Amino acid sequence: MNRTVEEEEENDCGQNSKNTAALIRSLVLLNIHRLASMPFNMKQHLPRNTFQGS
Repeated sequence: MNRTVEEEEENDCGQNSKNTAALIRSLVLLNIHRLASMPFNMKQHLPRNTFQGS
């Protein structure tokens, strides 16, 4: 019983790490995409936000 439970947990962990890796990869790609388009956004939004804040 204990061995099978441990084996199942190991399998779950392997599956989870695969899912986590895929999730991290997609988040990184998304962040790269955001950073690529950020200069335009910063030019538009930053001055207004700083004026509103002060």
